[in-house]
Amino acid sequence: MEIEHCMHELVPFLDILCAMSRLLVLRVNHFKRSWILNLLTHLNKSLPLLNQMIWTS
Repeated sequence: MEIEHCMHELVPFLDILCAMSRLLVLRVNHFKRSWILNLLTHLNKSLPLLNQMIWTS
């Protein structure tokens, strides 16, 4: 009986913990995606300049 009571109390806590971990995963994935997109954008802007520098030297 005591174990059932503890489990009953634990379930809402575990639900909240799972929801928070899902949110954290979403935030990390968003951060990684935005970081990669920023890097690719920067590289895309830099490549023509690098190409021009190579051909003019």
